[in-house]
Amino acid sequence: MIRTSVVDLAGCFIALLMVGFTGESQTARDPKALGSPLDPEKPGYEMSRLNEFAGNWGGEVKFCKEHGQGEKAKVGSTSRVDYGGFWLVSDCSVMTGKGPFREHSLLGYDQARQEYVLTTVNSMCSQLTVLRGSWDEELRQLILRGDATGPDRKPWHLTAIYSLGDEQHFGFSLIGSNDKIKDCPCVTISFVRRDEAPPKHHPKE
Repeated sequence: MIRTSVVDLAGCFIALLMVGFTGESQTARDPKALGSPLDPEKPGYEMSRLNEFAGNWGGEVKFCKEHGQGEKAKVGSTSRVDYGGFWLVSDCSVMTGKGPFREHSLLGYDQARQEYVLTTVNSMCSQLTVLRGSWDEELRQLILRGDATGPDRKPWHLTAIYSLGDEQHFGFSLIGSNDKIKDCPCVTISFVRRDEAPPKHHPKE
């Protein structure tokens, strides 16, 4: 039912786009009826925090026993602020004992819901993961939460934490819980910058 609803919603959205851009409705044919175009959103000060994660990073990742027998591995990640300045686009790769792992993610600030949102896909599962959360200014951490399917094909509740250090370092941790395991440190990564830090930009709140 959920999948059907999403498809229906997508179909309605595409139909609206077609009407708006191909002139298939009376309203679209009349320029006066359209009114002034909406001003596009602009990235807010919230994105200035994410800009500090942009760059070329390397480091070490540690998996818990449930997600890799406690192994450690080298990890590489590249991130850039793109798509109008609204999204931090990241690609991460690591060689694990089960083979190469790659992940692509989009991290931004949802101005409508007033919260940060992270979406990820990876090379080891077919599910899209979506986490939402907020920035803790005192801890200098971005904390995101949501539900996903784990490597055991069972539902997990996830907490992702980005910990901002200085310009050359930041940490990432992924904590998971299910009906049998509580607060498992699934993934812990210590990143070190490989390039120059991007210039800081802090728009007004």
